[in-house]
Amino acid sequence: MKNLDFLFPLSCEIAIFVPSTNNVNEAIDNVNEVNEVLAKLSGIFGGATASPALGGWISQSAGLVTEKVTIIY
Repeated sequence: MKNLDFLFPLSCEIAIFVPSTNNVNEAIDNVNEVNEVLAKLSGIFGGATASPALGGWISQSAGLVTEKVTIIY
């Protein structure tokens, strides 16, 4: 186990939102992207957490678009 002599709390949180669609309504499998971000953040900060969420944005052609997203902290 690593020695954590220099451990200190951080006052900020980093979150990356990984979408699950292309364009307005083309569902995609985002598992590879989620795993890539989890691995990168875990390597930098020692761990990461992924949570499902519902996100939304405004499309000029379709109005409000909602989609499943994965938020990685």
